[in-house]
Amino acid sequence: KTFYIVTSQLKKVKEYLSKSALIKEKISSINFLTCDATVMKTVARVNPTLYLMNGPVVENKWAWTNFGKVFK
Repeated sequence: KTFYIVTSQLKKVKEYLSKSALIKEKISSINFLTCDATVMKTVARVNPTLYLMNGPVVENKWAWTNFGKVFK
């Protein structure tokens, strides 16, 4: 599976993730994309939001308050 992080604040996100030992080891396999902050606010509504994509189709969406349910 391919993992993408889409953000309007690439530098801040990379700095934050590099502090996590679990993610720091895998950061080279993460695809980072940047997007305008206005677009992100319109699409996500909550910061951060996680999407499960199947090609161009959104199969599921989780606000940060529900991240614990993602892998259940």
